Amino acid sequence: MFFVSLIELPDQSRIRISGGLSALIAKGLIEDFARLHLERPQVLWFSTSERKSIPQFDALSASIGLNIDVSTDLPDLILIDMAASRFHVCEIVASDGAVTEKRKTDLLAMLKTSKISADAIQFVSAFEDRNSPEFRKNFIQIALESSVWFRTEPELLVVLTMATRDELSP
Repeated sequence: MFFVSLIELPDQSRIRISGGLSALIAKGLIEDFARLHLERPQVLWFSTSERKSIPQFDALSASIGLNIDVSTDLPDLILIDMAASRFHVCEIVASDGAVTEKRKTDLLAMLKTSKISADAIQFVSAFEDRNSPEFRKNFIQIALESSVWFRTEPELLVVLTMATRDELSP
């Protein structure tokens, strides 16, 4: 399945991307996840198979000190909650590519040059559905202290944590 999708960004501007399932999941992350789970969302980085970077995000990224070397293995999407200064590094999983422990370490190393505190970063593996073969295949490898989000259930956010009951907020 291949289509062209128009995505409405949090600032009401729009971008056009083409693709299959990964484009649908990206659209859901930007239009649904960001609206539901972030107070003041902005897109800082968006990489597709066709384009390593999308120029319209460069100015905002540079203004907050985000440095991304396009010659490295890039994250799919970086959102920021401007109200909380919290970065959400999202990997779109249409087949493989979830945030594993190794991927998390590699992304943290890449973001270290941006002087962003690791405590301000949340990693998100985004899937189409909880029942998808991609989720079942990748779940066991997903990094601890990261989140899982599903396009078909946008309100649901699964957090994989080793926190104790006392550390979790009510």
